[in-house]
Amino acid sequence: MEANNTLIDNNETKIPSALNIAFKWALVSFLLYVIQTMASMYLNEGEYNPRAGGWMQMLLGIVILFFPLTMAVKEYRDKEMDGFISFGRAFKTGFIYALITSALTLLFMVVFYNFIIDFDTFVANQVDISVKLLKERGMSDAEISKTLASSPAFVSQQWFSLIMVFVGTLTFNTFADLIVSAILKRNNPNA
Repeated sequence: MEANNTLIDNNETKIPSALNIAFKWALVSFLLYVIQTMASMYLNEGEYNPRAGGWMQMLLGIVILFFPLTMAVKEYRDKEMDGFISFGRAFKTGFIYALITSALTLLFMVVFYNFIIDFDTFVANQVDISVKLLKERGMSDAEISKTLASSPAFVSQQWFSLIMVFVGTLTFNTFADLIVSAILKRNNPNA
């Protein structure tokens, strides 16, 4: 008499992990982001200004946001899942990608703020740009001073900026992941 104490059916196939594919495409996204950031700084006469660049910079950012994420989910679906993927599995793959991309971006920004640019000068330049924009909107010097004085002091701190980079990157990537997962999902009709 043969004892069958296994809880897993031997005919059941193990679902492959998405980690390697997500990591590969997160690295591609990260490298594209670094290139975009450094090129933007170079084209802006050596000054880092995330607001510069206009619609071309925004369009490039959207491509960098969606292209590697789409490729990660698509590669996982086509190579590991035999061309079929549920929305949940696609989203999970994209979310792993988003976490890795956000962590790499955070590490880059720590290096960027501490070794490539002077963070305090960057903050001062951003305040100057904000003042200029507020003046263009017709605000008086007194109103501008009151507006600037009302912002909390921690907003200009590096740690706050780094938290915002991580949260912002994760949020945008998760939002993009929802869209990509909805588009690329392909349910297996035989399952």
